[in-house]
Amino acid sequence: MNDHVHAPRSTADTVRRLRPFIRPVRGSLALGLVLALVEVGVGLLQPWPLQWVVDNVLAPTRRGGAVPADGERLVMIAAGAYLAIVLVSALVDYWSTRLLSSSGLRLGNGLRLAVFDHMQRLSLRYHGRHSMGDLSTRVTGDVDRTQDMLVQVLAVLLPNAVLIAGMATVVIVIDPWFAMLALSATPLLAFATWRATVELKTSSRRARKAEGQVAAAATENLGAIEVVQAFSLENVQQERFSDFSGTSLAANLETVRLQARFSPIVDLTSAISVALVLWMGAYSVLNGRMSLGAAHTIASRFEAAIRDEFGPDAEVETHIEPLVVASLAGRDVDDGKAAEITASLRTHAATGGVITDVHSVRVRETGHGLVVNYHCRVDPSLDVTRVHECVDMLEHLARADFPAIGRIVSHTEPTRPAIPGEAVPATQS
Repeated sequence: MNDHVHAPRSTADTVRRLRPFIRPVRGSLALGLVLALVEVGVGLLQPWPLQWVVDNVLAPTRRGGAVPADGERLVMIAAGAYLAIVLVSALVDYWSTRLLSSSGLRLGNGLRLAVFDHMQRLSLRYHGRHSMGDLSTRVTGDVDRTQDMLVQVLAVLLPNAVLIAGMATVVIVIDPWFAMLALSATPLLAFATWRATVELKTSSRRARKAEGQVAAAATENLGAIEVVQAFSLENVQQERFSDFSGTSLAANLETVRLQARFSPIVDLTSAISVALVLWMGAYSVLNGRMSLGAAHTIASRFEAAIRDEFGPDAEVETHIEPLVVASLAGRDVDDGKAAEITASLRTHAATGGVITDVHSVRVRETGHGLVVNYHCRVDPSLDVTRVHECVDMLEHLARADFPAIGRIVSHTEPTRPAIPGEAVPATQS
């Protein structure tokens, strides 16, 4: 009887050995993989309705243009399309996860039965060379790990790999140079992953061997408990078990150390990529190279990545702004026009009663209309939402007075405490 067990030499060899176990579940496995691909494709469509609304409805009004005549209908269509995409994605995700996970569980069950059958047919010489606990670990622990690995690969790894490929394709279509920056950290991440994989494999083998020795010691000792107590061997067996347990602890601690070291490396390389994406994306928007909708798509994915890192309770909002007025192409308007706009801002601010000290007003004439930049002060005890509403109202009233205004940039600051002897500036007119 052949007692030799040959380890797979390659991934292809492993797949070949698993083929008999894959065959009974190939139907559900194939359908689950197809649904996973569909889910990825549908998921990639989610940002597009938002981009369409931003580019075709919101962006024109932000530049000082009129709201499209059918703007409300367009927004409703986009909202319905977004909900439909999310519903389809959720339905497909449910069935793909269920099919792939169940396929992995059934495959693992078949593998466990085959391992147990093979163990029974091995010679007594083989069983004599291996402890009972080690053999039991092969049938239980090793197969459980393989089953968990199969479920994770089928239900998590493959869909996420396809999702990453799809996102990379979308970014390449939007801007190849931007995509190159986003993927610039990939080689470093691949090297770190390869290095960690090699070290973790070695450490995991040592940990698994040590766990087998612990299981064997416990099984043999408890199986012969009458003999142990009859000859008062409790202390001897305790020391022996303690040695095995200490070896197992050291091996698992080494595995934990390697895993803990790998996580910061991944975070650091990912941070490099995110920083480059953030810098290049903002720079592209600020210089007019990227549409607001495309920037919104990228910003949404950036927000989602931050929420995944800090948890669902984290509230993340990005705000995309162009360059400050000083760097915009154009020229300053004449003093008379600037004084009129300044007076309008101060008058409406006085009427509202919240915004005060409108100062440092600068007006430039650009190819996109007049760009107004001003500073003002508000009570620091007011909440941000209230301040934002008042600033928006002030900008709206100023645009009504001067339709040529294409953009207004406000810099809101807390009201300074009065200093004795200091003259109060006349900011209202």
